[in-house]
Amino acid sequence: MRSVFRLLPAELSGYFATMLPLTALGAEIGFRWPSSAIVLKAIAAIWVMYLAIKLWGVGKGFGNSAQITFSRVFATTMLNPKALVFALVLLPSPHDKEFLSKLCIFAILVIGVAILWSGLGTIIGRHGRQ
Repeated sequence: MRSVFRLLPAELSGYFATMLPLTALGAEIGFRWPSSAIVLKAIAAIWVMYLAIKLWGVGKGFGNSAQITFSRVFATTMLNPKALVFALVLLPSPHDKEFLSKLCIFAILVIGVAILWSGLGTIIGRHGRQ
């Protein structure tokens, strides 16, 4: 569980590094071309679907040889297709008065989910060793 707290800043930084520019870009494009918001959301959905199908086709897992480091978590999170969906679909425009509060809620949810998954992984890992 300690590694989760050590790696949480990497996860949050990775999401923010992708989401903040995309949110600003999406808002600007949406302002100039209002119908483009639908196109951007469709592109995000297609990208996530493509990556999901590609991942399902991989088959075997990644193994245990890869070390989980701050930079690896940052890069993986930054490239995570969910960041695209969060930025273009779920977060309001940076000009919206609720943007900062929604971004804070997002950060709290990321922390909660990371702790939950880590806790479940720890429990499953201990159960598997018995």
